[in-house]
Amino acid sequence: MPHLAMDIPDFETLRKLGAGGQGTVWLARRQSDGLRAAIKIILHIHADNARARARFEQGVSVLAALDDPGIVRHLAFGTLPTGELWHATEFVPGRNLTEYLDDLDARFGVQRGSQSRLAVEEIVAVFVRVCRAVEAAHRVGVIHRDLKPTNIILRDDGEPVILDFGHATSYAGDDRAQLTVTGEFVGSPRYAAPEQVLCQPGRVDERPSPRPSPGGRGGPASTHVGRSTARSVPARP
Repeated sequence: MPHLAMDIPDFETLRKLGAGGQGTVWLARRQSDGLRAAIKIILHIHADNARARARFEQGVSVLAALDDPGIVRHLAFGTLPTGELWHATEFVPGRNLTEYLDDLDARFGVQRGSQSRLAVEEIVAVFVRVCRAVEAAHRVGVIHRDLKPTNIILRDDGEPVILDFGHATSYAGDDRAQLTVTGEFVGSPRYAAPEQVLCQPGRVDERPSPRPSPGGRGGPASTHVGRSTARSVPARP
């Protein structure tokens, strides 16, 4: 792959952040103002797939329409000369939710009673802020569909930010972008709402309701609050 600074206007590549089955993510600097960015590039094999390309572009357009401090900020989007799509978002330094909870384990894991309750209160406070960001997306008709601990970053100041809207779906009036076929699962099974696991896109993609499913936005919260509270419950003889 060519050096990104030569192919993406106004961005200078600093280092690779990671790679996966769909592409790579790079840390970059926006030359116009020095802002650090995360640039995701999908692999050529996916860029050549019409539905994968449309899904990537939909994720970009969904994020570009959102404006909330709890949601990662869209910066730019384009196509490399070699055909791969790229998407630049703000780089959010900090820990993902799993790392944050591991730190809580270290701080409170051997404690019981009031300190365990303090850990739970801290987790709940984080998830209240996450739910506010999810609500902001729902107000404009956006469903994330892959909300999980690794897609939630806590900034250095402790504020959570939701990342990766690549599986998100949105609405414009009554029009739906139907890129998920019946029987196709989208998301992460451990944290998905029941209708996602059952591959019922007609229910997953309904207009967001003020009452969340047992999964979805509640999945990460119930998993990790449960992990913390379990420590304060004495084992049965």
